[in-house]
Order: sequence, then C-alpha cells, then structure tokens
Amino acid sequence: MTTTFNQLPFLPSQIEILDTVSSTSDYLKEKSIRNGLNEGHVVWTRNQTAGRGQFTNRWLSQPGQNITLSILLKPHNLLANKAFMLSKAITLAVHHTISNYTNQNICIKWPNDVFSGEQKIAGILIENIIQGDWVKQSIVGIGLNVNQTAFLSDNNPSSLALITGKTYELKEIVQLLLASISLGYQDLQLKNYRKISSGYFRNLYNINSEQTFIVQNQERKSFIEDVLENGSIVLNIDGQKEVYLYGDAKWKI
Repeated sequence: MTTTFNQLPFLPSQIEILDTVSSTSDYLKEKSIRNGLNEGHVVWTRNQTAGRGQFTNRWLSQPGQNITLSILLKPHNLLANKAFMLSKAITLAVHHTISNYTNQNICIKWPNDVFSGEQKIAGILIENIIQGDWVKQSIVGIGLNVNQTAFLSDNNPSSLALITGKTYELKEIVQLLLASISLGYQDLQLKNYRKISSGYFRNLYNINSEQTFIVQNQERKSFIEDVLENGSIVLNIDGQKEVYLYGDAKWKI
C-alpha cells in the first residue's frame, strides 16, 4: 500500500505502508537488494514485531500507536570517516519534529537517542554500506513513541501522549518528520557540517552539567566537550580531554 503526502523538498511524496513487518530496516534492506530501489524510499509499518536498536537492544512498540519507519538514502560525497554527520542530521530532524508538539525539554542523548527530560521518546538506528572511503548507502530506522501510554520496557520510555496528554494523527507527524529529515539531508549534501554539528551539540542532553560515564569499567565524572564527525565523544575528565567511541564510553544507567 502507498499513500500520497504533500511534496517534500527531497524525499518522495509516496511511502510504502505495511500492516505488519518484523523490521522496517530489514525489509527495506532486502527489497533494495532485490529491486534496486531509488534513494528516498520510505517504509512505514503500523506494527513492527522485531524492531532493533543499538547493538542487541530491541525497540518495542505497541501496534498502531507509534511511528516505526525506515528510509533508504544514498549520500553523495560523504566520507566514511564522517558518516556520523548523517546521524547528527537525522537525530536533529527527529528532535525538531518532537519539539514542534511540546514545550517540554527535548534533548539528544549521545549518540542518537531523543529524550524528554530523563525519558526516552525516540531512537534511531543507521546502517551504512561503505565502499572504499565513501558511504554508498544508508538505511535509517526511526522509532518515535507517539500515542502509547503504557510500556513493558524497563528503560524509562515516554511518548508525546504522556508528555502532553493529547493523542495525535500519526500521518501528520510522519509528514513533518520526513520534511524535517529532507531539509537536514539537504544540509548534509551541501556539506553544511558546522550548522548540523552546532544544532546537534546545542541540544545535547545536560550539556552544561557533569555526567557519569562508564569508561574501562569505571565510573568517571565528565563534561561533554564535543561530538566529532566520526561519532566519537570528547569528554573532559579531571581537566583532561579524552576521546571515546560509543561502546568504549557508555552512559551510566
């Protein structure tokens, strides 16, 4: 099934809608291999039964209540060592979309989660295919909690409905989300890296407060100094700047 949306600056005006699928990203990946899809193909499902997050994490979503979709992108002239710039642009677009519906403090928690205060409201998983020094293809998976108000997960999730006390038309939010992603992706293609990085950093979770990270199995009090183009975080620990990839430094839960 397809549906027609208003014309977007970059992404196509038609998206593929599935009633149920295990994973929109897996579905899109397999379909792109079989059919050679054009850039910008979007798959949205009302019921994702095996959504994935970072590493072995799962994204659990109540059928018909939230947004679970994936987008096929083929970045032009994006170096592999700058691949995280795509993640920054997408995360910022998701942040912008949620902020449009609430005055609550919406922030980005490194590397690419979106939080309302201390509660996670959206997650992003980007899978890149690298060819030589360049990003050849990216599948961007997004989970955004909208109307769900009861969660089985123990990672303190939230939703727009819980934040605002309102229910929402999912198609309207998807329209704004895709438009925001489209504009952010244009910035990426134009190499407006400073603009993207500035917006991302400005909206980071507790950016001006001391944070606790787990580094080498030890709790370390830190201030975030920067997030680099390759996704590494720069932490100020005891007055010294230290650089870590995600996995080498983790938030204390």
